[in-house]
Amino acid sequence: MQISIITELQTARSNLATLGATDRLVLVARVHSYLQEYRNDILGHVPAERCIWIERLIGSLSIKAPQIASLNNEEFRSVLSEFEKLLVMLQDLTSSWDGSPYTIH
Repeated sequence: MQISIITELQTARSNLATLGATDRLVLVARVHSYLQEYRNDILGHVPAERCIWIERLIGSLSIKAPQIASLNNEEFRSVLSEFEKLLVMLQDLTSSWDGSPYTIH
């Protein structure tokens, strides 16, 4: 069974001292990949102009990945925690959505 990315983030936060630079970069790349998959699979039918937020996030993460991976332990732990919160929220939104378009008034 494949370990979920959220579990990977939790494990990484617990074992932060043992993570090397390559491990950190791979972890950030996994988050980037997850966001790209989410954009394509879940939001693929949504018009591009309504997905600017995730496009910017994906682009920024792509550019900043080396900088994020080189943060000190406390800063990197904080970033991992925020990534985890974001991914949990996206999964929660996806699991509660039936796929039908809707408008919030």
